[in-house]
Amino acid sequence: MKYVFVFILATITSFSFALGDKDYNKKYDPNRNVIADFEAAKKDAKASGKLILVEFGGDWCVWCHRLEKFILSNPKINSGIDDVFIFLK
Repeated sequence: MKYVFVFILATITSFSFALGDKDYNKKYDPNRNVIADFEAAKKDAKASGKLILVEFGGDWCVWCHRLEKFILSNPKINSGIDDVFIFLK
């Protein structure tokens, strides 16, 4: 059961960056200001009543891209995740 939960969480977080339109949840950029991104996400989460989901990773992750394709091809999953979380990538 624990492994199923970890897999689901990893799947959700792998695609979270594709679900929003804010600078802090777009493509990975090692030059971005992490503190400013966090503050912006915190402000949006407070205003919307959502949780913040922090995603760690990089564009080098092949499995992340495969999972992204899966999530984006399933609108119910995509919108369900977006309804609950503010993503910080």
